[in-house]
Amino acid sequence: MTPVQEIHVAVGVVFRDGKVLIARRPDHVHQGGLLEFPGGKVETGETVQQALVREIREETGLRINPDLLEPVIGVRHDYGDKRVFLDVWETSSAEGDPEGREGQAIQWLDVQDLADVDFPAANRPIIRALKLPRRYAITGSAGDPSAFPEQLRQRLLETRPQVCLFRAPGLSDESTSGWRAGHWRRVAPAIRC
Repeated sequence: MTPVQEIHVAVGVVFRDGKVLIARRPDHVHQGGLLEFPGGKVETGETVQQALVREIREETGLRINPDLLEPVIGVRHDYGDKRVFLDVWETSSAEGDPEGREGQAIQWLDVQDLADVDFPAANRPIIRALKLPRRYAITGSAGDPSAFPEQLRQRLLETRPQVCLFRAPGLSDESTSGWRAGHWRRVAPAIRC
């Protein structure tokens, strides 16, 4: 049996006004009828960024500055009949009005409206990655264990992170056992946990 070659695919997540550009795959192609992010195969001698600029221009007419692309995630997926490596990058700086230059329907969707069942299986990790917070808070050392809960509450009120990783390496179990439950109840409402 001949080994299946992995195809390197550049995938673009193009944001505009809080929405992401999505296309519908033509019915006659692999995974036809499903939604996809624009992009395509990385050709020999091409960087991922060059491939994205070329593919997005060919598919939608949008102009992308390769220097303004940011990495999102890499996804390997085996469909059985083909293997792909999706090299996913995002940008919010596409110029022009998109059109389906290959006959595909295109639309802008809110990230929260992206549903796994509407996309090829390989795209599902991309959707999950896009739904994660872009930044999250990580607590640090506490100089004074008795002041830490109030300092944390104030900082969370100021920054309003979507997610906070509680890490206080300087606090021992003994020093925090008295305040953990009671003080955390006062801190938590600040971030609506």
